[in-house]
Amino acid sequence: MGGVKFFMDRTVEGGTAWLGHADCHGQDAEAFWPDPAAYTEAVRHLHAAGVR
Repeated sequence: MGGVKFFMDRTVEGGTAWLGHADCHGQDAEAFWPDPAAYTEAVRHLHAAGVR
């Protein structure tokens, strides 16, 4: 594998964006990756291992 892609947010058009309030379908007021510290640690770990 040449690299890893992480994301915390998705897209409004796809109905998957992280919104401040649920959309008209009652969806996506929650982050895809709810713990920013865990996200940061995962990125740091992979970076230290040389993974792009």
